[in-house]
Amino acid sequence: MAYGNEPTPFQRWAEAHGASKALDGFGMLLEQAAESFYLWRGIRPGTQALRIAMR
Repeated sequence: MAYGNEPTPFQRWAEAHGASKALDGFGMLLEQAAESFYLWRGIRPGTQALRIAMR
C-alpha cells in the first residue's frame, strides 16, 4: 500500500496492462481505522466526510 496524490509505478503498470481500476489502498486503511475505533470506543465514525477531507 502506498498513499499519495499521484499513482505509483505499479498502479500505472496495472492500468497500462488492462486493469479497469488501480486503487492506492487509502479507503481500506480508513475503513480499518474506523472499525478499530468502533471496537475500542463503541462509536462507529462516519468515513465519507473524512475521506473527502483527507484527500
